Amino acid sequence: MLLEGIQEGANRTTQIVKSLGHFSRVGEEQWSMSDIHEGIDSTLTLLSGEMGPGITIQRNFGALPEIECFPGKLNQVFMNLLSNAIQAIEKKGVITIKTWAEATNAMVSITDNGKGMPEEVRRRIFEPFFSTKEMGKGSGLGLSICYHIISQHHGQILVKSEPGAGTEFIISIPLKQQAEESVTNNGEA
Repeated sequence: MLLEGIQEGANRTTQIVKSLGHFSRVGEEQWSMSDIHEGIDSTLTLLSGEMGPGITIQRNFGALPEIECFPGKLNQVFMNLLSNAIQAIEKKGVITIKTWAEATNAMVSITDNGKGMPEEVRRRIFEPFFSTKEMGKGSGLGLSICYHIISQHHGQILVKSEPGAGTEFIISIPLKQQAEESVTNNGEA
């Protein structure tokens, strides 16, 4: 019994270390091809300690090719959105992550069935330093950073929410960046 517990702990530690390596992609400040699903899964592994037993994750991953992106930065977006979804759920709920390809874009939807937000809050959530969290619980920069990273990827991030009906974030990112943009940001031009 003790050996099984030790083995399980060792396996969990290995999984977290692998996820940290994939999540951070340290030093990758250049465009590269990346699997969005790996980034989402790594993020979920890192957040598993924050999810209580009442939170269920539903993955509806569609067929997506690797996309040209800044993988570490995109993982930051997933971390912020999933952390917020976890915090929006009080005790018991579902977070649904859906991916699909649409024309020349990769699409990611992260939906929670948490408390949702009123329109006046929804309109301001991407503003720097805007937060609905109590003092010391958030800087008000997470969603602003998400917006900036998605813009840097020439994509869009939209939010749908109603009080008591949960929240959905929809991200659209080009599968491939424009050739001149990729070269310029690589520092090669």
